Amino acid sequence: MKIENIRIKILKDTPFNLAGDVLKLADFRQIYNYICTNSTSNEELVKYIKDFKSYPVLKQTTKYCINEWFEVIELEDLEPLQFIYEGAYYTKGFDGMYHCWRSPEHFSLSFSNSNEMPLNKIFISEAKRLIETAKFKKQILYCTNNVNKQL
Repeated sequence: MKIENIRIKILKDTPFNLAGDVLKLADFRQIYNYICTNSTSNEELVKYIKDFKSYPVLKQTTKYCINEWFEVIELEDLEPLQFIYEGAYYTKGFDGMYHCWRSPEHFSLSFSNSNEMPLNKIFISEAKRLIETAKFKKQILYCTNNVNKQL
């Protein structure tokens, strides 16, 4: 969970927002600062909103259930450092483009062999389009002991 990809959706009209409004976490904290103290971290606030009913009664300072008013939404990360699309392994390069490799092994070989080149390069906007338009997306468990092969 990346904090910059977290949004808070307003479920019921409030004096500050209409139902359906979606706020960045910083904006939510500024408008609804009475919900948490300044020392509360963003992660704690998100957990509080998500799991309000699981908190002990003493921590619930209001008679209203916060889950009925606000919902945590996690936006999709459209600029990951690496991703797999249709079997090809894409890595974000220092040149601001995504480099296409046959596999993580092919990418790993490029560190030891300067002759190994990416199959293709695409702009970030093209990578975002690929990710947005993909019909099936899934987080996968990928295990390796090689730091160059990590996803």
